[in-house]
Amino acid sequence: MIEIKSRNYSLDFMKFFCITAIVCIHLAPFAASKLGIIINTLCRVALPLIFICSGYLFLSKFSKEHSKKYFYKMLKLFIISNILYLVLLIVINILFHNGIRSTIYYYFSNLKLTDFYYGDGMIEFHLWYLTAMVLIVPILYFTVKYNLINKMLILSGILNISGIFIYNCGHLKNNRDAIFFALFYCTLGMYLKTKEELIREKLKNKINWIYILFIFLFTLTSLIERFIYDSVFIKTGDIYISTIPLSILIFILCIIKVKENDNIFCKIGRKSFGIYVIHIGAINIVNIFLYKVGMLPFISTTIWQIIGTPIIMILSLISYNILIFINGKIIDLMQNKVTNKRYIVD
Repeated sequence: MIEIKSRNYSLDFMKFFCITAIVCIHLAPFAASKLGIIINTLCRVALPLIFICSGYLFLSKFSKEHSKKYFYKMLKLFIISNILYLVLLIVINILFHNGIRSTIYYYFSNLKLTDFYYGDGMIEFHLWYLTAMVLIVPILYFTVKYNLINKMLILSGILNISGIFIYNCGHLKNNRDAIFFALFYCTLGMYLKTKEELIREKLKNKINWIYILFIFLFTLTSLIERFIYDSVFIKTGDIYISTIPLSILIFILCIIKVKENDNIFCKIGRKSFGIYVIHIGAINIVNIFLYKVGMLPFISTTIWQIIGTPIIMILSLISYNILIFINGKIIDLMQNKVTNKRYIVD
């Protein structure tokens, strides 16, 4: 009899906190204070964890067919997301009495190929994640196919650590880089998957207060790194060497402490990808609404700094569910048309 493994809801639970942290980074509560810097730094482990989870799940489901489907899924979402944000830009410009034609001309005349890679210029910055996955999936596929995970981990690890200092010295455009940053954490996720059984065996009775203490230790060293980078290097430090052991410890905790019960946080976590893609649009729409009703200063209040993240999370989740509903209706409509045509022909 084939053993059917129950779903590990710990990963969904982790993704909920990751997407919450990412939304928090982009809203930047208390940004003008040291509290804001601390919050921002603590949240920075979120995206590396998402990449680790992507690599882990990629290897869990690995096959040529799955790799191809995953690649085309990322490519399709990359195209659709950029189109949706272009439409949003057009709508916003209409609200401010700018012409559609002039908006489209401005968009494409200023668009550069590197904008897609870095999430820069005319491209919404957070969409670099999609570009990264489109570029990385083929690399991951050949890495697994030719049994190069260990070698790729070493190579990508060197690139990651060197990239931290290259970026902070001002020689990388920004830290949204697929090769220097995303590739390493995806490969790390695959490596952890290959060692999963060994990790469970070695650590099954060792997840204790000492283990949790190490998580807090590397959280603290991340904060120390942040303040060092801010004071010594050219760019504001938002990527850290400490993130590597910190993200490993957190992810291992998730795969060892298997959560078998579903809850609301896990359900939201499973929709983290959609929330990620949509949340910048939600932030823009909220800002425009507040501007139009003369309440834009509200985003500077303490109340908004506290409630802003959950509000954007809720709006993004609702928007994502609406898009999924509309997409489902369109698919049903197309299938019905095909069925009707076949019936007429028959």
